[in-house]
Parts: sequence; C-alpha cells; structure tokens
Amino acid sequence: MKKLTVLVFLVLLCGCAVLTAATFRSQALISEKENRSLQAFPVLNRQTYLNGTFFKDLEAYIYDHVPLRERVLEYTALYDKIKGIEPEIMALEKGNSMNLVNPDGNTKAPKPEKEKKPEPEEKKEPGQEETPSLPLKPGQKAETDFSQYKTQTQNISIMAVKDTLLQLFHFHEENVSAYAKALNTFAAKMPENVRMYSLLAPTQVGLTGEEYKDFSDPQDKAIEYIYSLLNPRYETIEAFAPLFAHRQEYLYFRSDHHWTQLGAYYAAQAFARQAGLAMPDIADCERHSLENFLGYLYSNNQVSKVGQHPDRIDYYIYQGKNPEIECFFYDETETLNSYMQTVFSLSAVANGTNYGIFLSGDYPRLVYKNPESAGGRVLMVVKDSYANAFVPWLIHSFQKIIVIDPRTCKDNIYDLVVKEQVTDFVVLDYIMAADLESFIGMMQELAEGRRSSYVNQKRNPDFGV
Repeated sequence: MKKLTVLVFLVLLCGCAVLTAATFRSQALISEKENRSLQAFPVLNRQTYLNGTFFKDLEAYIYDHVPLRERVLEYTALYDKIKGIEPEIMALEKGNSMNLVNPDGNTKAPKPEKEKKPEPEEKKEPGQEETPSLPLKPGQKAETDFSQYKTQTQNISIMAVKDTLLQLFHFHEENVSAYAKALNTFAAKMPENVRMYSLLAPTQVGLTGEEYKDFSDPQDKAIEYIYSLLNPRYETIEAFAPLFAHRQEYLYFRSDHHWTQLGAYYAAQAFARQAGLAMPDIADCERHSLENFLGYLYSNNQVSKVGQHPDRIDYYIYQGKNPEIECFFYDETETLNSYMQTVFSLSAVANGTNYGIFLSGDYPRLVYKNPESAGGRVLMVVKDSYANAFVPWLIHSFQKIIVIDPRTCKDNIYDLVVKEQVTDFVVLDYIMAADLESFIGMMQELAEGRRSSYVNQKRNPDFGV
C-alpha cells in the first residue's frame, strides 16, 4: 500500500510539472542574449517516457523558458559590471568564474595588439619555409611524451583575458588516438582513386606560444602527433604555420570558439597549395561585415568585459556572386528534405544565428554545384563547424562540393562518394573536436558506414561541438 501511495504521488507530481510547463508554454525559439536556440517543448510518447528523454528535455525546457529569464541575465551582467571586480585574467570552469594567478604571480593581461590588415601572400623562393614547420607526414615518428607539457589546470576549460575568451586545450592520448582511428577507417573504405586530406585547425590560444603554456597543452605538438598516426593515404594540411605567421590579424573571434573567415582563408590557401588548386585572392574580394556579434563562448560564460566589446563577422564575396547551396535536413518523421539557400545566408542571420551567415549553419548534408568549373573535381568535406567559413573559399575551385556533418548525417558516405564521383576527400576539424569523445564516436560510426546512434544528441557546452 505504501509503495502504491508513493507511486501515485510521483505520477501526480510529474503530471503537475507537465501541466505547468504546458500551461505557461513559451513560444520563444532563440535567445538573442545568449546567441543560441532554446530547448523546444518535448514530445511525450511511450518511447520518450520510458527512456527518460522526455523528463530530461522538459527540465531543459523549463530552465530555458523561466519567466523574465532574459531580464535576469541582463541584471546579472549589469551587477558584475557595477561591482567592477573582474580581474584582467580569469579561469572559467563549467560557466563559473574564479580568479586565476599565473605561477609567477603576474595577473596582467598582454597588451592588446592593433588589428592588422590581411597581407598579400609572399612569393617565396624555392626551398623557403614558413616557421614553425610542422607537422610530420603520416607514418613518421612524432613526439609522444606529453608529460613535459601537461598542464596542471585540467579542470579549466575557458580563460578570459580582458575582452577575449580563450578555449583551452587539454591533450588526452586515448581520445586523439581514437580520432586517428576514425580517420583511418575512412581511408580503409575509401576508393583508391580518391585523394584524401586531413586538416586540423588550432584554436586562438594555440597561437600564443609560451604565454599560456601553464594552462593549455601545445596544439602544434598535438596536431603533429595525430598526423603521425594517420594512414599514409592522407595528405596532411599545414594550417598551423600560416595562421601563426598572421596571428596579429583578426583570425579568431574574441567571444566565440570559431575562427573568422580571414583565419579560414589562410587555412584554405594551405589546402589549395597542397591540392594543386587555384582560389581567389582575398584582395580581389568584397568584404561585408555584421556588427555586434557575441558568440558561443560568451553565451555560456557572460563575462561582462567581453559583452561590452562585441565581435564583427566579416565575409568575403568574390566577383559579386553569392551562389546557391542545397541544404539537406531530416523532418520530424526522419524523412530527408532539402531547400536552397545562399552560400552567405542573411536569412540565417535574421533568425538569430549570426555565424550561420556561412553555409546557413550546420546541416547533415550540403551540396554546392558550380556549373562554371571546368576542372571536373568533386570535393567531399567531413567536418565540424570550422569548415563553414572555410568552404566558401573553395566554391570556385571545384565542380561540386558535398559537405557532411557527422553529428547529424545519416547517409552512407561511401555510396555518396561513388554516386557523386568524388575526387577529393578532406576531414576538417578544429583540435578540440579531435579530443572530444562524443564527437569522435560520431566520426567513427560515420566512417563505418552505419547510422549514428549519436545523431541529434545535444552539443557539449564546453566545446561548442
């Protein structure tokens, strides 16, 4: 009898929660203050009830739609500003801030450098190399002992330096080895006539050299190590050196984990050189800008100094053309549908996703067709969202580009490779994704050609992927 009473009580309690949420159901879809989509009201059915996802999503829905939530966020940020006690350097753990003093006792932030304009690519003499010169080619021996680099702040994921949020990198050998294994699975299954590339992009803190070595593991060494584990079929793309050479330019957002399209440009140049492609010079492109961008890192941490100095999103249009791209998505019945959008999507910006200006955001599959290309080469890109600002630089170099997102794609990509006559295949991720277990799991399942059990899972708030 006692068990029955408890059961009835729990059922009534859950029912009240559902009725309350339904009664005060919010219609808001996007939080402009946090620059993200809000949790939708969950679907209640037998499956979602039994596996617990309904109650988990309901909790997230209530949190996202609590009355006056946006106003509370504004007052919190204002209170922090009035207090005036934010130090120049803070370490942030899971959205909570705490002061962090460098081992030498110096808490001063580095002097801000003036933003430099992109410089024209230098004409190098034969044999002349950019420094640092890395990584090794696939199969070559790389340094594997990271103990000398290992930071003592593994629980810290973000550092705020004045008006900039830096995403810290912590190396885990088992994770990056699993990432390499996923890429090698692609290589084992890919037709022999397809050229394969791997491009790992560093984050902003990776280009600071010794400055934050006590807080973030060296990304150049990690990239070198991952490349050394890859199947020799992969042509590894050296993006670190050109980004390092231009590090004083506006390559990364201060409030977001992504690179700017200028940062993506230097990486695209490195890819084009390796692949033997011609691509537009940035000097021949028309620059457009979106002001007042506050990105993913800010939305999760709300550091007032960052909020007071929003970013600017620049995008570059070549020859005045903004061509169409086909965006594939799954509807509520998991049926694959598509619609046409432009490469630079102002409608995505209107919907509140400013970084969505590039390729309209993340979709399971995107297809771009270039009828003017005479080269006949077809590129497939398996990627995280770093590729969104990268791909537009290549639309004039390929006859067709197919973009695959392992987080949501349910296709057998090898069938697509054959059907679309793919000639070039690149895996492009930023270094954080290569050390993130959930993302690596999605990559492995995609590489094995089976439908991903990870599909539609929520993103990791510490990494943005």
